Amino acid sequence: MTESTMDSKRQRALMEQTFREQLPFWLDLSDEQRKRIVSGSTLHQFRPNEVVYDAHGVCPSLILLISGRLRTTFAHDTTKKITLYWLYESEVCVLSACPVLHNVPFDITIIAEDPSLLILLPAEIYLSIQDENRKMRMFVRQQMNARFSDVMWLVQQVVFQPFSKNLATYLIERSAREGAPMIHATQAQIAQELGTGRNVVGRALRQFEKSGSIRIVRGGVFIRNLSALMKASD
Repeated sequence: MTESTMDSKRQRALMEQTFREQLPFWLDLSDEQRKRIVSGSTLHQFRPNEVVYDAHGVCPSLILLISGRLRTTFAHDTTKKITLYWLYESEVCVLSACPVLHNVPFDITIIAEDPSLLILLPAEIYLSIQDENRKMRMFVRQQMNARFSDVMWLVQQVVFQPFSKNLATYLIERSAREGAPMIHATQAQIAQELGTGRNVVGRALRQFEKSGSIRIVRGGVFIRNLSALMKASD
């Protein structure tokens, strides 16, 4: 992580613009509240695979992603990890601002997948203003509900669906995110994101390859028949 090399005036202008665009309650704050947010926030750049947030290390902060892509993972131990959800350009993450996560017996980590530029707003500032502004409280509640829905959907997929369906859904969504039929992810990386073993992923991919849905290539997967893969995900 590095702080932005922009001069302070440009940083402040970019942050104010981002707050206006990403926080629907921004204009409902008082001048003093907006000043506290801008003066207390920092602009940062992250390289791919750098840790943006760690529940046991990084200070809890609200994340406003200006550009790039972030991945939120859940780990029970050092060997088992699963992707909870993704954060894309112009999205806000409130989960990283919850101090309670520092006291839970598992790890939630947010990692930069692409070069990312973002704003960190310390939780102590956002929480104090939230107590003063009803619309900000409503926004935070909506964001938390949305992320909870993402996690519940993931639990349903992992617990109640056959793995082949989960993998087909993952491949379709990953291809849509990358905007191409080529998915640049190794079997080990896919296994980590889906919270399973590499051998399980490899076995399912080989079945899809036999059916003609995909082709396994070095360092990734190429989707040959999207329709067949979508049928497998139903």
